[in-house]
Amino acid sequence: MNRSIRGRALRTALLLDLAAAWFFLAPPQLGGSTLYSATVGTSMEPLFHAGDLAVVRRAPSYKVGQVVLYESPVFHRAVLHRIIVAQHGHYFFKGDNNDFVDAGYATRGDLLGRLWFRVPKAGRALSWIGKPRHSALVAAAGTLLLLLVGARAVPRALRRRRRRGGSGRARGRKPMLSSTLLARLRRPRRSLLSLAGLVALVVGPVAVVTGLAQPGTKTVQVRSYESTGAFSYVGHANAASSAAYPAGIVQTGAPIFLSEIRSLTLSFDYRFRSSLPHHVRGTIVLRSVLADESTAWHHRYRLKAPQSFAGDHATASVQVDLHDLTEQLDALAASAGTPGASYALELDPLVHITGTVAGKHVSQDFTPTLPFTANNAVLKLNVSAPAMAPGATYAAPSAASVLLAALHRRRRGRCRAA
Repeated sequence: MNRSIRGRALRTALLLDLAAAWFFLAPPQLGGSTLYSATVGTSMEPLFHAGDLAVVRRAPSYKVGQVVLYESPVFHRAVLHRIIVAQHGHYFFKGDNNDFVDAGYATRGDLLGRLWFRVPKAGRALSWIGKPRHSALVAAAGTLLLLLVGARAVPRALRRRRRRGGSGRARGRKPMLSSTLLARLRRPRRSLLSLAGLVALVVGPVAVVTGLAQPGTKTVQVRSYESTGAFSYVGHANAASSAAYPAGIVQTGAPIFLSEIRSLTLSFDYRFRSSLPHHVRGTIVLRSVLADESTAWHHRYRLKAPQSFAGDHATASVQVDLHDLTEQLDALAASAGTPGASYALELDPLVHITGTVAGKHVSQDFTPTLPFTANNAVLKLNVSAPAMAPGATYAAPSAASVLLAALHRRRRGRCRAA
């Protein structure tokens, strides 16, 4: 095999290696699907120790027993723990070295990826490189190393060509730069030096751009967005003050006594959040569902016509006449022969958004619900804490935290190719 064929084969092999490395190891910021997280603490010992690097990739499905990186809805950070229960789309986690189950649960959209492999102690190194000042030093060292190797290789190539009688290019050969590069790659020691310099030159800037392996509470940023919504209601009492409402007003979270509150203003405040460049628009509509859970009867009402919006924020509000609601509840109870029966009433907004995030197309329906229990006397929220996973030993959430979770909803989304 002559030198030109051998050179082409070497360049082809190098390009294939780089393509494979990008496909398997590139983070989302560079178009890949691999996440890197530096571990802290002892919750996953003996599998993981502080400072280890976890490399995770997205999976089509997740099962009990797998180690998964997920966005904790309680701690609002990425956590690497093992799935111990998966029920009805809810995933419960536990650290191998913990004697308690993680507080709360995750849904499918909170799962960032399944553990692929671990690199002992590498998390500390990448966390160090991830700091802008340190990555700049690494990039500078790589540049200097490449320049020193090149400075030594080019004069030697010139001397060899002069001894052969060549002036600038040997007849029928490729430019000196290409020949010198191949010569360096054919010499093991110099090839290693060149490769080390090239890796350092690339790793430094990439670490700054992607924020690889930020320690502890942060993982590499995922190309994603989030829809959030906040429910609220307010109503004024018929009298300036009463035993139930001394201030003459009922606010979000309090029970609504229908004999004292004539009307209620229901609101839903929607926000689109993403740290990436984005442009979105959509529609928002308020609906409600009245249902008799004992008979499976239900009826959907549109409280307000759909309204369009552009940008990250939209609010929909509607005033509900509670006297009409009372009359409807009495009519339903009379027809069913169950005076004073209770019914399920849900506030059911629908937000549809479309647009782009980081140049990628997004489309999502956001449909949280706020449940009430209603009879002809009182309308009150019907919220409760999720069931605790088997073996859970953490304290049950307070009533205030349960109410806050019911009133504030969120849903994550990921970009699709345009």
